[in-house]
Amino acid sequence: METNAPQENAVRKAPLHSYRELVVWQKAIALVIDVYSITKEFPRDEIYGLTSQLHIMTFASCRMMNCITP
Repeated sequence: METNAPQENAVRKAPLHSYRELVVWQKAIALVIDVYSITKEFPRDEIYGLTSQLHIMTFASCRMMNCITP
């Protein structure tokens, strides 16, 4: 059955001019900024432990989504 009523979760139909308009890109970059801000407050002795692992994980996640270019 086909209806012409607008769907509640309608997909955006306007063309994108940049990948920066993608919500997933915006959220990924916000995550990177948040992680770096939070880990800045970590103790210095964690710089090669938890801090490093969080930075690597965040960067890798964004890299997989092509949010960060090499």
